[in-house]
Amino acid sequence: MVNRIPMRSQASYRGENSARRQAVGLRAGGLFTDMESFLGPEFWGLDEMHLLGHGQSKLIYGMLDQKYNHVGCAMKLAPFNFGPNVTLAKIGVAMEKSRPFVPSVFSGNRSDVSKHHGNYRAVDWYDFLLFVAPTLVTPYLHDQASAYAVNCLVQGISIAASWTVRPNDLPTMTALCGFMINWVGLSV
Repeated sequence: MVNRIPMRSQASYRGENSARRQAVGLRAGGLFTDMESFLGPEFWGLDEMHLLGHGQSKLIYGMLDQKYNHVGCAMKLAPFNFGPNVTLAKIGVAMEKSRPFVPSVFSGNRSDVSKHHGNYRAVDWYDFLLFVAPTLVTPYLHDQASAYAVNCLVQGISIAASWTVRPNDLPTMTALCGFMINWVGLSV
């Protein structure tokens, strides 16, 4: 089925007067499509910094913040509830207090995530997921299975974010991320 879907050529993205551009009201070439490094639509979809850092990390934060409990929805994302006397605000305060002890190699935003998450860049969300979540978030989750699932995702994304992912890393990464996906499907 997928093989029958026609793929657009690089030229179709770059052509200023293409029928496709005119159909959606675009008159000029795109900022990114004119770059030499642009190779096609995978330019956006395979940008792991934004896909994993900004995408997955921010999604986990949204679950922790109960962001996806829409008004009028009785269900809470109970597995992501914190234990007694623990809130994202308190975790944010702990992040602020830890700033003097974070090595300078981490140049990201280590400010209170509950107050400043709107200013986080993709790299800051990576830091949140890879370093803050396992140390300041998962130990305080009410449900231990949810803590395990988040830690599995952290380990899987850590492998995906490495400079080199070897073929023998793929089954481990797939299993770790797959556990989180299956757990969310069963629990939420």
